Amino acid sequence: MKKQSGQALLLVLLIVMIFTVVVVLIAGMTTRELEFREVEEAALKAYYAAESGNERARYYLKQNSSLEERQEIRKDCQEDCSSCNQCCPDSTNCNSSDCDCDKNPLNNNYSYTVTITPTGQQRPNKEICDQSYCIDASGLPPQS
Repeated sequence: MKKQSGQALLLVLLIVMIFTVVVVLIAGMTTRELEFREVEEAALKAYYAAESGNERARYYLKQNSSLEERQEIRKDCQEDCSSCNQCCPDSTNCNSSDCDCDKNPLNNNYSYTVTITPTGQQRPNKEICDQSYCIDASGLPPQS
């Protein structure tokens, strides 16, 4: 009987070690999945911000039928338009109605930059626009 007294303890320790290894592996996989999901969510938000910019550019073209030079539209305003590069450059007497940039209705702090390039001019990616208008849109994550 003395020969078997340590076998049960060794068996329990082996089972506990296997259980611990399995738990650690599952925790690691879960952590990686959460990180991938965060990256995927951020990419999707940036994509939809760019799509929103693309729609804004189409609306701009509908309202302004003649475009002679490259136009950039940015969506990075605060309510008081203090961070908008297109309005109130001297930051005096800024009125939100003076802003030519959009407000963010989703309030997710993502923004977009859109460039509308007329025919024959150079686009931001250094290509020449060979259509009536070329629209280049990019979604941007929140600035830290």
